[in-house]
Amino acid sequence: MEIKRLPIFDDLRRLHHNKYRYYIYKGGRGGGKSHHIAINLLIQAQNRVLRILCTRETQSSIKDSVHKLLVDYITKIGMYGYTITENSIKHINGSEFLFKGLNDINFKSSQSIKSLEGIDIAWIEEAQSISKQSLSILLPTIRKENSCLIFSYNPETIDDPVSKEFIDIPKSNALIVHVNYYDNIYLDKQQVQDAENCKINKPNEYNHIWLGQPKDISDNSVIKNFTDDNIKSIKYYDTDDLHITCDFNKDPMCWILAHKTKDVVLFFDELVLEHTITTRAIQEFIKRYGNHKGKIIINGDASGNVSNTKSEFSDYALMLNELRNHFHPEQVPDPEIRNSNPSIMSRRVPAWNERILTNKGERLIYIDPKCKWLIYNCKRLKIKEGTSEIWEATSNQKLVNPDLKYLVHPFDAASYLVEYYFPIQLNEYKKPEKPYVYVDPFFDKLKRKAV
Repeated sequence: MEIKRLPIFDDLRRLHHNKYRYYIYKGGRGGGKSHHIAINLLIQAQNRVLRILCTRETQSSIKDSVHKLLVDYITKIGMYGYTITENSIKHINGSEFLFKGLNDINFKSSQSIKSLEGIDIAWIEEAQSISKQSLSILLPTIRKENSCLIFSYNPETIDDPVSKEFIDIPKSNALIVHVNYYDNIYLDKQQVQDAENCKINKPNEYNHIWLGQPKDISDNSVIKNFTDDNIKSIKYYDTDDLHITCDFNKDPMCWILAHKTKDVVLFFDELVLEHTITTRAIQEFIKRYGNHKGKIIINGDASGNVSNTKSEFSDYALMLNELRNHFHPEQVPDPEIRNSNPSIMSRRVPAWNERILTNKGERLIYIDPKCKWLIYNCKRLKIKEGTSEIWEATSNQKLVNPDLKYLVHPFDAASYLVEYYFPIQLNEYKKPEKPYVYVDPFFDKLKRKAV
């Protein structure tokens, strides 16, 4: 096993030569791991015929994949011969990039397994979320001669399956690369400042977020730095925009109500209803806020845009119809939601925690005491021991303690809004101040210009 610290864009020959079976790229935010890998794979696919699988544990849509990242570099660097479609990337020489979620691959199907047997390179992004079962099936499935697997991730706990497989058990055919933000010469200055502020104000989080150190498994709180300073009475204004952010679980159904400024989210009320349906929740909202004069903006769970078994209409279609009938139609614009739900642990929780207490020591989320169950979630959500998943109570545990039924769903509802308007910063590169030309020594006929 070889372990080295690798500055971004240094020593591209490692991947070109396929010296190793496994490449483990880990570290903190801002290290540029995904960018480094994307450029390497595009170079390889341009110069020899490859089938490259780009995967992760769950991929609800192409937007959850690295498709856009690869397309951005094809455009920026001016790489020739690529044909881009909405769901694929192919090169004129026959190379192709495939995008699939491991949960979507039917490993029981011989046809599905056969389609993976011809894979030359498998890139597993956000590998901290890959399950033990997926890993145990994937490794022997990618078995073409000289094939390799690339894992890129920000470590969550010491017990995630990838860390246990490759970090705990040394392998002579594995290259482990740890990169952090200070290794990335192209990192935006604002992100560098964010990291340094975090180092001063939240050192424990700095070690995990920016240095890529696994969380202490004893520190299993999901919401970090939440205190009574985030709880205060919030005045409702009937002329301001009113946000309804929704989770459509039937028991309980949770809608959290908020005002929002440019930087601050103010949660002032919640609708948490047992054994209910969407139309009854709408009636309860109108009962409380039927005289609202400002805009009513709908946020929340992307699955609410899909029709369900109890109605030919989606939950959001029902909401729009009822609210536009009661209020002036112009008061109720189309919902502001994502096409698919962002991951709770890798997207929504970080976005929420960044605003509970910022690296600068500011609090940008406030919750009114009336939001009893949202506050309950902020104080009680825990990580399931030995995993990077949120703990949820079993049916028997809920019978013993009925309050446990209200874990997760109120936070789901509120976090959809926060992540939508204030997503975590994922752009790890800035445009260089001066154009540069990179010529790979192994492909001297290939010249690429980044502008």
